[in-house]
Amino acid sequence: MLLLPSQAKATEGESVPSVTMCDLAREPQKYSGKNLRLKAEYGASLHGSSFFDKACPTVVLGGRTWSNTACPGGADAANAKVDLEVLRWVEELYVRRVAAGKVPTVEVVVVGELLLPAEGSKAVQLAGGRTGGAGFCHMGSSPFQVMVRKVESVTFREPSGDALTNPN
Repeated sequence: MLLLPSQAKATEGESVPSVTMCDLAREPQKYSGKNLRLKAEYGASLHGSSFFDKACPTVVLGGRTWSNTACPGGADAANAKVDLEVLRWVEELYVRRVAAGKVPTVEVVVVGELLLPAEGSKAVQLAGGRTGGAGFCHMGSSPFQVMVRKVESVTFREPSGDALTNPN
């Protein structure tokens, strides 16, 4: 079990909506290009990391059904470099725990700007009749990218269910 304290505090007077991945799946255009506070699970693999929520695994965007994931990206903000380093460290720790056969649940709260694929982006035809591309992350497979400005909290929950929550 591991808790990371908030690496960056909300800007004085800043008001951003708090959303989940399910909110993004329901109304992606509502949040496009806007700052938001995202509460999601965080996972990593050989191909990168992403935010997700098992409660709403898909989203329809641009006439296409996507896996409802958002990949973290960098943002032009004073704390972005620090916070992306936090996410890289979390990803490394997550991958090590998976390699040890102990897949943790990682819950995060991040603040950043939501990006959607460019209007009119076309998917690429892949082997086996599948489509991919035109999005973000590995092979353009994600419909969302969050340009992370702040990591407000990270909670690792071990398979035993034990967890430590951020006091913020």
